[in-house]
Amino acid sequence: MTIFIVDGIDRCGKSTLARALSNEFKIPLFKDIGTTETLEKELAPREIIGGKNATTLGMLESLSPEVGIIFDRLLYSEFVYGLLHRGYVAFDFLEFDARLAALNTALILVETTDIERSNRQHGSDLSQHQELFRVAYRASKIKDKMIVKYDDFEDAIHWADEVLYKHETRQYAQVVVQEMGIRTRVMFDDYVKALWGLGD
Repeated sequence: MTIFIVDGIDRCGKSTLARALSNEFKIPLFKDIGTTETLEKELAPREIIGGKNATTLGMLESLSPEVGIIFDRLLYSEFVYGLLHRGYVAFDFLEFDARLAALNTALILVETTDIERSNRQHGSDLSQHQELFRVAYRASKIKDKMIVKYDDFEDAIHWADEVLYKHETRQYAQVVVQEMGIRTRVMFDDYVKALWGLGD
């Protein structure tokens, strides 16, 4: 199994890279799923995110070894934005990170090439967010990880190719996912949404 997590501040190009990796290796792409208003009213933000992360990790741990998946945001964004915007510390961050590390996870932190431009596009200062992402990156137990700039995506794709080969996910990425990718996406989405009452 190879799980790619592409994360970083808003407006840094992470979704563009995640799509490029998905297209290059024919691996299903999942965007982090938001919560419904009902859940937000009934549970504290930390309870929502902690439960969602636990559900997601449980699903990943149950998948077969040949599966390849790409996430556009997962866990690390919640550490950063939870601390800066939602007023809670993700105390279970290291626990979940260790579980991800045991699953042949590869972490790609995308950093903006122009923080001032990203700030203008977002409408607020993201400098502190970018620094916290670096903290999370350094703290992560994931062995396969890299920091990439928006204009270095070719390097990231080449690196991802090497990771897939090392984790013996290459055959699945090229052949099997063409037949199973859609079924895997539906199964994963339905599993998370059913357990957490998430909308489409």
